[in-house]
Amino acid sequence: MWTPSFSAQPNNTVRALVLAHDDSRLYAGGSFTTMGGVGRPGVAELLPTTGAVTSFAPTDGGVVIAMDITPSGRLFF
Repeated sequence: MWTPSFSAQPNNTVRALVLAHDDSRLYAGGSFTTMGGVGRPGVAELLPTTGAVTSFAPTDGGVVIAMDITPSGRLFF
């Protein structure tokens, strides 16, 4: 559900979004290098209710064009 307080603030384009099966995490992928002012090279994990960036911090990145998540929670991008 969309909420007016959602504010992820990527510094470039978001090309893919995927929601965890339990609705607890939202993953964003794209050509951004920061999300919400925090370094996230092409992929970020957000709280789906607010858009706040979580501690999930990949060290390698690039331009993400597609994402998927398995029922067990494994993220592919």
